Formats: sequence, structure tokens, C-alpha cells
Amino acid sequence: MCLTGVSLISHRLLGRSLSHEEVSKANLALTEGVEKWRNRDLLNELVKYIFLDGVDFDMRIGESVEKVAVLVAIGVTEEG
Repeated sequence: MCLTGVSLISHRLLGRSLSHEEVSKANLALTEGVEKWRNRDLLNELVKYIFLDGVDFDMRIGESVEKVAVLVAIGVTEEG
């Protein structure tokens, strides 16, 4: 059996290959969950500490590779 790409990864992790449809459904569910989390209401969150950081990554944009800044803000409540 010749496995490549997603098939190889899923076979090693799950013991079976995933179809393209299964991968697409999982990707959609993950994307929806991340977007729901990103857009959640934080107005009533009491943040005790805020950590801010940034890093530059080389990212391919079109035909060129450019530095892109990724900024991160982490807020920690009293509950952690």
C-alpha cells in the first residue's frame, strides 16, 4: 500500500486513511470553532495580566517572500 500526504499522517495517527471529504469536514468544523472562539465577547472578563509579544515570519505572498509581523496578546484572569 502506497500512502502519501494526509493519508500517511491519518494512517499513522488513526490506523486508517481519511477521505478528502472527511478532511474537508474536519477542517470546516475546526475553522468554525476557532472563529467562534476568536469572536467571543470579552467585555465581562476581568483580566489581571496582559502579555504582549510579536514575532516576524517569512511568508510567501504571491511570487515573493516577505516578513510578516504576528502580534500576540494573552490575557490572564484571576482564575487562570
